[in-house]
Amino acid sequence: MPKAREIMTPDPVSVTEDTGVQEVADLLLETQHHGVPVVDEDNRLVGLVTDSDLVDSNKRIHLPTMITILDTLIPISGVKQYEEDLRKATATTAGDLCTRDVDYVTPEADLSEVATLLSEHHIHIVPVLDEDQKLLGVVTNTDIIRALSHRG
Repeated sequence: MPKAREIMTPDPVSVTEDTGVQEVADLLLETQHHGVPVVDEDNRLVGLVTDSDLVDSNKRIHLPTMITILDTLIPISGVKQYEEDLRKATATTAGDLCTRDVDYVTPEADLSEVATLLSEHHIHIVPVLDEDQKLLGVVTNTDIIRALSHRG
């Protein structure tokens, strides 16, 4: 079974935390990618901005459900989602918009491990990191399909 290092796109296009949201959107359109890694000055992964993040940053924000008890407002649902929606709606940079707790694989992960991660988490891109959390590449759904078509 092929390893992530064999099917990944090496040295992928990436952005820094200071990259503007508009520039990220333009980059995704230009490259036709579903996401772009956000890295620091040492090429360590900070997060990932996906096309879904960009779409979410423009959706309507729903206020959390609250109840009043003894003149105190108590949230009963939707607070975390509200905070996340508000964070994305007010984002001006990749650092503001990116998802920071990103699933990733090592270069030695096999194709089935990567495919499972992509499928079960409903994502289109997974970073490949070395032991120092430095970005080596990315694996996308397209990379998986390409590897399967070459197996013949």
